[in-house]
Amino acid sequence: MKQSVNQREGGFVLVFTLLLLVVVTLLGVSAVDTSVFESAMTANDALYKRAFYQADGGANVAGVVIEENVSCPKGFQTMPAYAGDALLGGNVLVESTSLRLWDNPMSAAGRPSDTNRDAYFFYNPSDSNGTRLSRNNLRLGGKTVMMPGSALQMAAGYEGRGKGMANGGAYITYDVFSQHIGDRLSESVVEIIWRHVIGLEGNCRY
Repeated sequence: MKQSVNQREGGFVLVFTLLLLVVVTLLGVSAVDTSVFESAMTANDALYKRAFYQADGGANVAGVVIEENVSCPKGFQTMPAYAGDALLGGNVLVESTSLRLWDNPMSAAGRPSDTNRDAYFFYNPSDSNGTRLSRNNLRLGGKTVMMPGSALQMAAGYEGRGKGMANGGAYITYDVFSQHIGDRLSESVVEIIWRHVIGLEGNCRY
C-alpha cells in the first residue's frame, strides 16, 4: 500500500513544476509589457513637454514680431524669393496677407494652423514653407485701450486763473496664439496677452 501511494504522488511534482513555470512566464511577459508601456509613456511625455516649451517660446517670438511690425506702420517689405512673404531674422516668415499684422483686429486672433496664420518660423531650412517638419504658427489680433490717467484741477481765485495737470496715454493689447507642431505630430498651443505702449515704437528694419 505504501509503495502504491508514492507512485501516485510522483506525477504531482511534474504538474506543480509546469504550473509554476507557466506562472513565472506570465509574470515575466507582464513585466515586459509594463516596461514597454512605461517607455512609451515617457517618450510621449517628453514630446508633449518639448512641444509646450517651443510653443511658449514661439509666443515670445510673436511679441518681438509685433514690436518690429508696429515700427513699420506701412507693413513689412515683401520678398519675391519667399512668394511675397517678409523674412525676419533668417527663419521667421510673415505671410504676404499679414504684412501689417499690427493692425489686425482682436477678432482675427484664434487658433493658428498651417493654412490660417499671420507668421510662422521653421527650424529646418529644407522646410521654409513651414508645412512638413517641426514649426511654429502664429496668429494674433489687438485692440487699442486708453490708459488710466490722472487730473488735478484747482481754481485759485486770488491768483486770477486756474491750474491743471493731467497725464495718460494708450496701448494696444494683442491676443497672441502660438502653435507648435513637432515630431510625430505632437502639438501644443499657447495663448498670451501682449501689450504695446503707443509712442514707444522703434525704427523700421524690415
